[in-house]
Amino acid sequence: MIIYADGNGKILNAVQERVFQGAAGSYRLGLVSPFPETDAVTASFTLSGGKTCPPVLLSTDFSLSGIRDDNGAPLVVRSALFPSPVLSEHGRVKVQFHVRYNGQAGAEIFALEPFVFTVERGVRENLPESPSDDVYGRLLSAVSSLNADVLDGRYGARSLYCWKEDSSYGKGELVFAVRDGGEGCIVRSLVAENAQPPFADGQLNRGYWQTALDFSEMTAAHLSSLEKVKAEAQALAEKSKTEANRAESYAEKLAQMAGMRVETVENLPARGESGVLYLRVDDAGESLFELFTYASGAWQSKGSVALHLSGSRAFAFTLKAQNWAQNKQVFTAEGLAAAEISVYPDDDSAKEYLTCGVEASAESGNVVFTAKRAPQSDLGVTLVAAPMTDELYAGYYSKRETDAALTAKQDVLSFDAAPTQDSTNALSSGAVYLALEDVRAEIQEKTPKYEAGKGLAKTDNTFSVVLDAASDEALRLTSAGLRLDLSDYSTTVESDTKLSGAYTRINSVATLAEGNAERIAAAEQTAQNHEETLSALETQAAGMLGRITALEEGASFTEELVLPVSAWQNKTAVFDSAALAALSSLTAGSFVGAAPAAGYAAAFLKNNVRLVSVGAGTLTFTADTVPSTELRAILTAVI
Repeated sequence: MIIYADGNGKILNAVQERVFQGAAGSYRLGLVSPFPETDAVTASFTLSGGKTCPPVLLSTDFSLSGIRDDNGAPLVVRSALFPSPVLSEHGRVKVQFHVRYNGQAGAEIFALEPFVFTVERGVRENLPESPSDDVYGRLLSAVSSLNADVLDGRYGARSLYCWKEDSSYGKGELVFAVRDGGEGCIVRSLVAENAQPPFADGQLNRGYWQTALDFSEMTAAHLSSLEKVKAEAQALAEKSKTEANRAESYAEKLAQMAGMRVETVENLPARGESGVLYLRVDDAGESLFELFTYASGAWQSKGSVALHLSGSRAFAFTLKAQNWAQNKQVFTAEGLAAAEISVYPDDDSAKEYLTCGVEASAESGNVVFTAKRAPQSDLGVTLVAAPMTDELYAGYYSKRETDAALTAKQDVLSFDAAPTQDSTNALSSGAVYLALEDVRAEIQEKTPKYEAGKGLAKTDNTFSVVLDAASDEALRLTSAGLRLDLSDYSTTVESDTKLSGAYTRINSVATLAEGNAERIAAAEQTAQNHEETLSALETQAAGMLGRITALEEGASFTEELVLPVSAWQNKTAVFDSAALAALSSLTAGSFVGAAPAAGYAAAFLKNNVRLVSVGAGTLTFTADTVPSTELRAILTAVI
C-alpha cells in the first residue's frame, strides 16, 4: 500500500492493495512525501476496537530526485512492514504518520492527516504460546501447589528433600525422587511413616506415592514447543524471503517511474513508448488524469486522481452504457425543479441521444434519464438549471414550450383511396382530385356532338344520351369519374338549324369546376399552414441557437479570484467586489463557472471546495473541510 502526502500533511492519493486478516509479515506500508531523508517518520495504528498499537519506524528506501513538489523538494520513499496486531483482527484501521525533524530526540514532531483502510475478514492466525510461558507457567503452578501444601501444614518438615532409602516420610510429605532411567520427579507420600521407595522396576509405587510433578513431561512439552518454534521460524524465514523479493520489486518499480518522461494525452495511442509515463486527461469530468505505462505490448494503469466539482446552476453527467436499468438512470442533483432544467448532449453524443429517445426530468432532487431503448455507448450531457428569465431570451420557446407547440401543430391529413366528386377529403397521393384543367379537357372530349337534321348523336359509348326534340325532357350524361346534372339550368340550344320548340336543358360545368377550385384552394391553404409551421420551428431553432451563442459569447469576464484562509467562516466563504472588482456586475440571474487555477486542483479536491450560489455582487463558496492554505479559482461569468 502506497500513500502520497504533501509537505503540509495532506494525503493526496493512495494506491491500495487488499489486506487480509491473519497475513502477518506479508504486507508493506509505503509513504511517498517531500520530507528529507534526515527526518524520522513513524506510523501509528488505531484498530477498529479503539486499541492503539506502538509506533513503527519507517525505513528510508530511496529518493525520487527527478520528481519534486510545488516547493521544489524531492520526494522520498519510506516503507515498513505492517505490525502483526494490525492484521490480527478484521475491520477499519486508521494510520497516522508522525515526522520528527532531523530524527533527533526532543525535536519537533509533525503529524500528517490520518488515513483509513480496511483489513478484510480472513482466518485468525492461531500462534503457539511462547515456550517460556508454557514451561514457567507450569513450574509456577507446581510451586504454588507446593507452597500451599507447606502453608496448610500437610507435613511437619515444611521442606523439600531428596528421597533417602533409610528414611521414612509422613503423609502428604513431598520428596524428590529419580527413576531408574535417570529422570526426576517430585512425589507425595500417601501414608504416614512411609519407608517404601517411590519407584519399583521403573514404575511408580502407587500404593504409597503419587506424582506431584514429573520433569520428564515438562521436558517433552518443552521440546515440543521448541519444535513448533523451529517450524515457525522456518515459515517466517520463507515469508521474510518473499517479502524481501516484493520489497525489491517495489523499489525497482518506483525507481523506474522516477526516471520516466511524463506526457499528457487525451487518448492513449495504439502503442506506447517504454520509459514514458502517460497522463490521460479524462474528458468525462470523472478524474483529473489517469496514469499509464506501456509494457509487454499492453497498457498498464497506475491509478488516477478523481475530481468532483458541483454547483447550483450547471451539472455534467456521463450516462454509462452499462448503467441503464430498465432504460433508466438516476443522478442526484439537489434543489432542482422540473421546470428549471434544460439538457444538452455533447456533440459526439447528440445523434445516439436523439435516436434512442433519451429524455430527462427532475424528481425530488434527482435527475432521471429515461430512454426508449438503452444506448450502446457512453453519452455525455450538460444540464443547465437556471430559469431563462433574462430579456435576452424573450420571444423564444424553451424546450418544453417547443415540444408543446410541435404537438399542437400536428395536422392530420386523410385521403380517399378512390376519390369522387362528392369526396370530403380531396387529396390522394399528394394530388388534388380532378384538377380543373383536367375537368375541362374531359368535358370537351366527351360532350355529344350535334348533327343537322339528326338531333344529338351519341359519339362515345361511355355516355348514355336520351333526347326527344318534341318534348321538354331532361338531358343527362353519365360517366365513371364525371357526373353532370343538367337539371339545374335551362337554355335554348341554337345552331345552324333551330330546334323548333325543342328546348334542351343543358348543365353548366361551373358548379363542378367551382367545387374542384375550392378543393384546390383548401389544399393550398393546408400547404401554406404547414409552411408557416415549419417557418415557426425554424424561428424557434434560431432562437435556441441564439441562446447557445449568447451563452458561448456572452461571458462578461474571466478573472482569477483569491480564496485566502481568513475568508472561511464555518466552512463557508463569501466574496464581493472588495475581493474582486468584477463581482460588482453580478446579479442573482448571472451564470458563473468556477474552476481551480493551475496548481490548486489537488487542494480543491481534498477539501471539496465548490461554488454554491451567485447573488447580487456576491459569490458563496463552501467546503467539506476548511483549507489550510490560500486557494485560487478561475471565474467565467455570463451576466
